[in-house]
Amino acid sequence: MTDYLGQLAAAMACGLQNAMVATYSGAVIRTTHLTGLTSDMGAAIGNWLAGRSINKATLGFQAIIWYCFCGGGTVGAFLFAKVGYHALFVPITIVLSAAFFYNYASEKLPEKRQPRRHRQKKRLS
Repeated sequence: MTDYLGQLAAAMACGLQNAMVATYSGAVIRTTHLTGLTSDMGAAIGNWLAGRSINKATLGFQAIIWYCFCGGGTVGAFLFAKVGYHALFVPITIVLSAAFFYNYASEKLPEKRQPRRHRQKKRLS
């Protein structure tokens, strides 16, 4: 039974993380798996090696996600070996803290950010 609850908690943490990132940015950013992210990074590096221009900021952001994913997996494995499924309280606490901080900070912004689908396009006259 505890294995099932741990798996359920992990799935809920991944869903919360993806929802928070999508809500913040208005775009889908891969943060709970590496296959698509690694393909995107490989394509960008291949374009760079071929002499084509790339978006270095995007590649840097993808690299940060990739390294954090690997580092979090390593830390999570060590914590799981020590405290079992209670190790999930670490990422849950981090994501919830980030969500509360974002909610607090977004109220202090001069203009509230609207999701991309609700933004009006400016027309050139």
